[in-house]
Amino acid sequence: MDALPEFALVRARSLDDVIRARANHPASSLLGGGTDLVVNIRRGIVAPPVLIDVNHVAELRAIRADARSLAIGAAVKLAELAAHPDVTRHYPVVAQAAGFIAGPTHRNMGTVGGNLCFITRANGGAPPTTIASRPRARSATWRRRAAACASPPSAAISRPLC
Repeated sequence: MDALPEFALVRARSLDDVIRARANHPASSLLGGGTDLVVNIRRGIVAPPVLIDVNHVAELRAIRADARSLAIGAAVKLAELAAHPDVTRHYPVVAQAAGFIAGPTHRNMGTVGGNLCFITRANGGAPPTTIASRPRARSATWRRRAAACASPPSAAISRPLC
């Protein structure tokens, strides 16, 4: 792999910071775990001029789970989701699935949002909008949420997905 090209790094501390940075840098990419993004930058597949680090945005790092609902922030690490006591109690299949993704190193770095929204080898390189349009047992709500992952920044971030 080649060395990383030059890019600017914005360290967001709040969701407002993320929204502002995306508005100011529309060609930017969000950086959570970086397990696919950094590799793809090194390979020259993508070259965002700005990376927005979302790892310290509390709203994106939160997990809330009880018997009635489950909310998972996009920057939650897969290992955190797999081990979260309320998730394992109320949604054991979700915790178990998160624990089966990749190996332990990737689970400690990889994020839920990255694994749902990033173009990877696992989905044949198809962008989320293509995956979202496939009707196989996917609800309209699921397709809308998956499509939002690939929407322009203002559309993806400024409207709630739920």
